[in-house]
Amino acid sequence: MFGVLAVLAAACGQATEDEPGPDAGVPVTAAPTEPAEPGQPQASDADFEALAQAAEAAGQVRVIVGVRAAFTPEGEQDPAAAAAQRAAIRREQDRVLAALAGTDHVVERRFDSVPQIALTLSPEAVEALRRSGLAASVQVDEAVPPA
Repeated sequence: MFGVLAVLAAACGQATEDEPGPDAGVPVTAAPTEPAEPGQPQASDADFEALAQAAEAAGQVRVIVGVRAAFTPEGEQDPAAAAAQRAAIRREQDRVLAALAGTDHVVERRFDSVPQIALTLSPEAVEALRRSGLAASVQVDEAVPPA
């Protein structure tokens, strides 16, 4: 399980998805997308620089990308609101994947109930993600032992 996701899920009172999703390991191609609106949360240049260095050193880097979807723990929502939130998360994940079209990347996991997506990115894909302006957050996906 992703350490950061476990912390996020625990803080929000939600379970995380432990099994790879139907898109795990599938290269994605999609149409280009438009940049995000000004004022939206955006991953920092320092975070992208760390990803770029890791991708250059190893040829690829596994990452967790936070997408720009409003989030309320599902336990605090009625079923219709939870379904709408899941649809919004999926749309924002699609926008990120569209920005990566034409680059070497793999979808490791699409999360249904948290606004994140796990990817493996080439150096070119890291740069495409940075240029897109669509990532609310980015971080290397690495195992974190339990405390």
